[in-house]
Amino acid sequence: MKTLSLIFALLVSVLFSLKAQEKVIAEVHYQFKHNNDTTKNAVQLTDETVTYLGKESSLYRTYSDILVKQQLDAKTAAQDFDGNLTLKMPASPPVLDGYIIYPPLKKTIYIAGISSPTDAYSCEAPYESQDWEITDETKTIGGYLCQKATCRFKGRDYTAWFTTELPFSFGPWKLHGLPGLILSVQDSKNDVSWEYAGFQKQPSDQSLRIEPSKSVIPAKKEEIQRLRTALKENPSAYYETLGATGRANPFQIDYSKVHISFDVQGQAPSTQTNNPIELAP
Repeated sequence: MKTLSLIFALLVSVLFSLKAQEKVIAEVHYQFKHNNDTTKNAVQLTDETVTYLGKESSLYRTYSDILVKQQLDAKTAAQDFDGNLTLKMPASPPVLDGYIIYPPLKKTIYIAGISSPTDAYSCEAPYESQDWEITDETKTIGGYLCQKATCRFKGRDYTAWFTTELPFSFGPWKLHGLPGLILSVQDSKNDVSWEYAGFQKQPSDQSLRIEPSKSVIPAKKEEIQRLRTALKENPSAYYETLGATGRANPFQIDYSKVHISFDVQGQAPSTQTNNPIELAP
């Protein structure tokens, strides 16, 4: 009996791996805000995040590293590039956690950034859904007619606006399960929100898949926690080790030929968090 259970679990795992790597059909962008420190309400964590959409699965992550790569490519490709470039960078750090959600098999893959989105590891996580209550209230967001839905999840009361004009049952973060794409979400205290920032379909010949990027390393949950503890306790040692692996230079920049300076924009939020997104298990 145990052998049959093990075989079934392996088959499910293989099926999930194959299915979760389906092609990206479209992507929806959000402006994320989080009041992580209630003693400093004036400055919130902010980031542009994206959910890549497949037919049956989704991938949520930060978009900030992609924006940095776009800047690098554009500036280094310019005819007048002299080896010096200035990158515009937000003072707020990027979202480090990503999630692949596959409802048909009730599977979730957690992608944990340690020091940055490109220094990341993945592991299987518990599948979590929301018990949505759909109302008749409507409004328009980004030209799409949206309907209101509410739920309580992880200790917060959320209000979401979704549109059946975009038939994807996904949204930002872990939120999904409505009969249309979630375009906007706020919690009742306005401490956490994802506001619609754009939607676009992918060309049929694109190669994006619902899967972690190639730089993401599979690991156990305990190993991920150990790495985060190592970074917190001794940042210098962690970054030295990271540099030795080559993962500290994800864009493969030749610093003997390129000098980078940063134009930091906005105010930096608190580095302390007394108000996490998840207030309850």
